[in-house]
Amino acid sequence: MSDEDLITPETIKIFVSVIGITLLLALGAALYSAFHSTTRINQAISTLDQISQVVRNLPENDSRNFLVESPAAWNLVYLSKNDEKPSSCESDTCLCLCDSSWLDYYDASSCKDKKGICKSVNINVIFEERNYLNFNHLPREIVVNRTKGEVSIKYLVPNDNPQTTKLYGEPKL
Repeated sequence: MSDEDLITPETIKIFVSVIGITLLLALGAALYSAFHSTTRINQAISTLDQISQVVRNLPENDSRNFLVESPAAWNLVYLSKNDEKPSSCESDTCLCLCDSSWLDYYDASSCKDKKGICKSVNINVIFEERNYLNFNHLPREIVVNRTKGEVSIKYLVPNDNPQTTKLYGEPKL
């Protein structure tokens, strides 16, 4: 058998077909990734707009429940006047939604120049446990409370709803 017998027109057609299918699959994956990423950023912008509007407009000694439905696996982060901020934060204090795969949990300003959306709030915000709220499991209800010129944001996990407790686990106090 010679080398010419191994490379037949059918072998070349199969080889070209395999390369063509591989390129089409790669193109499809790239298009899906671009669309999915854009959708998550638009969801983050919409969610952050709603949360920041509640934070800015909440009357003193009042609270509001807010249901966060998207995007999943993002974190709500507060950046104070001492934190390094992205250019989208135009004031001393900002709320940001950052993709949790990019967030360094010990440094809230790490969402700067990474995948994050920020809104100026001009008020001190306190989270119950740490400097962020994680939205890995959605939908997730949060409570925004305004007292003494500060806003606190925490998870609302009703104890009387076994489905919610089962899905999110017991709240850490």
